[in-house]
Amino acid sequence: MTNHPENYVKAALLSLGVECRALKIEDYDPLIFGNFAAIADTNMGMLRILYDREFFVELEFPPTSNVSSEKILLALNHYRQLTANDS
Repeated sequence: MTNHPENYVKAALLSLGVECRALKIEDYDPLIFGNFAAIADTNMGMLRILYDREFFVELEFPPTSNVSSEKILLALNHYRQLTANDS
């Protein structure tokens, strides 16, 4: 069973010090690899996340030393795996 992505997306962002004020998840279907598209309104700006067997992110704010596309991808993968192991 796949956990809803809202839980691990928020946890992943928070682990990087990014506050997620609102998260809109669309096209989530746990029967189709758990794919989804999301838009996160964060304290740093908007962030688009796509999961289709792997994560893709688009930052609508300049990356920092603590928050970059690469670091967000690593955190998303890590927290997704943690929730998968809890199932």
